[in-house]
Amino acid sequence: MDRPRMGRGGVPAVDTTPFVRAGALAIPIWRDPWMVVGTSTFTGDVARRLGWANAFDHHEERYPRVELAEIDRDSLGLNRTG
Repeated sequence: MDRPRMGRGGVPAVDTTPFVRAGALAIPIWRDPWMVVGTSTFTGDVARRLGWANAFDHHEERYPRVELAEIDRDSLGLNRTG
């Protein structure tokens, strides 16, 4: 097995190359009111590194309030449960 590439202080280096673009994604974090991940967040950065485009990354708020219709549309990936 190959040894991981090491960064500063002996900590394994992280490959920051994003995966192939997977599509647009809405990331709900709360309901009543509905809120999603916006710009400049750790969660949005992780989604980007996994190849997803955050549909609300352009929003000036980090966690904007939205209407359900803004996130419940076919053009966005949304994990439905229950």
